[in-house]
Amino acid sequence: MNIKHLFFCMLLIAFSSCSKPGYEKAIAEWVQTDSHGTWTDLKFELLEVLETEDVTVSDSLCYLNNKSAQKAESPRALFKPSFSAYMEAEKSLKATDAMKAMYLHRDSTEVIGKILKCRYAIVQPHSGVQQKKTASFLLSPDMEKCIGKLKPTSK
Repeated sequence: MNIKHLFFCMLLIAFSSCSKPGYEKAIAEWVQTDSHGTWTDLKFELLEVLETEDVTVSDSLCYLNNKSAQKAESPRALFKPSFSAYMEAEKSLKATDAMKAMYLHRDSTEVIGKILKCRYAIVQPHSGVQQKKTASFLLSPDMEKCIGKLKPTSK
């Protein structure tokens, strides 16, 4: 192999390592795609990553247990529910039980997702005005796929 080929390979490796992280592309696609699957170029720019957090099997089970407990303690439970409300609650409990069953034989410390809180900027196509936003996104464990944007928690 001559020196030109070696130099070219080194340049190729150097430039390929300078690419954007997979999570930036995943979040950009999520932000720029609406609920109907239509993509709009919003000139997405990731400004900074504020924090990342692992989501484990035990976190998911705690969430599901709290969710079913909140429904049972609801003030509406004090009133006689209609048949349709009863059927909806029954359906919801079955769905929660099915979700719990998915985690039954998995290690409680297994990471099943990542939460990435970041600041980003987008430019609205019609107005040209840049907006800066802070949001948390749920990503796959390898941070290559965005599963969704988390709703802000109210205090």
